[in-house]
Amino acid sequence: MNEDGSDLKKLLDSEEHGYQHFGYPDWSPDGTQIVFSALKPPWEILIANADGSGLHTIDGTTGGMYPDWSPDGKKIAFSVWNGSSDIYTINIVGTDLQKIITSDANEIDPGWSPDGSQIVFYAYRKGEDSELYIIGSDGNNVTQLTDNEKDEWAPSWSPSGNQIAYLFGRGEEEYCEVRVLNINISLESRYTDQWVYPDLSAYPGVCWAPDGQDIAFVSKGRIYTTPFLGEMVFNEIFSGPDFTGYPSWK
Repeated sequence: MNEDGSDLKKLLDSEEHGYQHFGYPDWSPDGTQIVFSALKPPWEILIANADGSGLHTIDGTTGGMYPDWSPDGKKIAFSVWNGSSDIYTINIVGTDLQKIITSDANEIDPGWSPDGSQIVFYAYRKGEDSELYIIGSDGNNVTQLTDNEKDEWAPSWSPSGNQIAYLFGRGEEEYCEVRVLNINISLESRYTDQWVYPDLSAYPGVCWAPDGQDIAFVSKGRIYTTPFLGEMVFNEIFSGPDFTGYPSWK
């Protein structure tokens, strides 16, 4: 749909292609294709043209979820669940599969930095809350960004590379708000206090407009946009099923 919610179109129907669910979409940098997860089961990563044609699976992505397209358009980062969750990268043609982090935690929902040098994700261990991390796209230099007793998840890197928007709280189980983390040159961070929604519990998914001026988020089956700076104005652009989630903006 358009960014104001007009001209809504169904792009693909999962059942028509033999799948249970399609989800977690992300636009290619040039806007000509969309990558997303598909559950048969298992989950795997698919690519389609922006008009729904050319649907195909990326070989080597069995178990893959939360795909994110690299800024140069050559790779996909994604999570794989196999008893635990790890993060991989792969070329869009299905070659050069690389596991970029190995730990005893579950690493989920990767997102590339605008320059392609780093990947943000959230991770947790059983019985603990989730926190945000970044890692070099080559698998080096892991840095923990948050540390508190609430869940931080669903990160989205701003187009400028200076901020990361994310969800704070655990969705259906409790009130969940959008927050923005500011990254300085030493990778220290602080919370902004601007992103506290008094009436809207955000769940699931948050993303930036390509110009960085607005943020889109989901609440109870509805998609809203709001300016990142200035007056908080919530524009409802879509109302759908409760499982509506993970918008992607081009």
